[in-house]
Amino acid sequence: MTSSSRHLRRHLPRALLCAGLGLCATVSVSWACALWSPHPNMDPFTMGNVPLGEPNIQVREGSSFGRTYRLAMTQRVQVLVRLVNDGSSIHVPEDDVDTAKAFLLKQAESSGGRRVDNPEFEVDRGAGQLSMDVVYAEVRSGWPLRALIERSLGKGADAKLIGSDPPASLDALTSPGKLRSWGADYRTMPIFPIWSGLLVNTALYASLVWLATFGLGIARRAKRTRRGRCAECGYELAGLTKCPECGTEAVKPDFASPVSLSRCFAFSLGRDHAVSLRRDHAVSLVGPRSTP
Repeated sequence: MTSSSRHLRRHLPRALLCAGLGLCATVSVSWACALWSPHPNMDPFTMGNVPLGEPNIQVREGSSFGRTYRLAMTQRVQVLVRLVNDGSSIHVPEDDVDTAKAFLLKQAESSGGRRVDNPEFEVDRGAGQLSMDVVYAEVRSGWPLRALIERSLGKGADAKLIGSDPPASLDALTSPGKLRSWGADYRTMPIFPIWSGLLVNTALYASLVWLATFGLGIARRAKRTRRGRCAECGYELAGLTKCPECGTEAVKPDFASPVSLSRCFAFSLGRDHAVSLRRDHAVSLVGPRSTP
């Protein structure tokens, strides 16, 4: 088995473990930010004069630690639907006129206790009022980059109202009961990835996990080896091939090992020295060259 194969078999399980722990940390941090990060302050929506049937949409966005909240609203004109028989009325969007008529008729019959014969309705489009409907509410969470996203659609998610197809709905998990008592009662946990943020955050957390679990030990063993000590326990080897304290085989630094002439070749460097190159690309000075 080659040296590269041994290194691969040794370090691949560690890399996969760190990557898995990094992914778990990314999701956990994203959920924590989604549940407990403060709600950001956003500019208020403005009510203006919108011609009947003209598409419009307003988007507001705010950020807090690890959480970005985006809210889109559409403004539309409601019409006045009146039941002439009893004078009751209601403001509704223009596409809900039939629903409003059925509601007024049912209300009149239930209050009067008898059936309304020949109901007459009036629809006044000039006496309507403005209303704001939610198009979508979107939450992105994660740190340092946003890694997960959720999006819920509202009544205003209609192409006729906003002038284009609304974005797709992205579901989320409801916060568990135990978390609701900790201030997460109305929050949800996103599950759809934002791939760029997910990969960057996972790589960052995986690097931190590797450094905390394996990196410090590797650096400590390498430092002991350079000083001629046992890589495992730090015992002074003083040229021994095996540690008498823990029994670990001694590992000599690569630059301290002898260089075989059969594995080297030399080329001239200036007039006084030659450079010896081993096959594994380690470099050592042979010393002054003798001149014939």
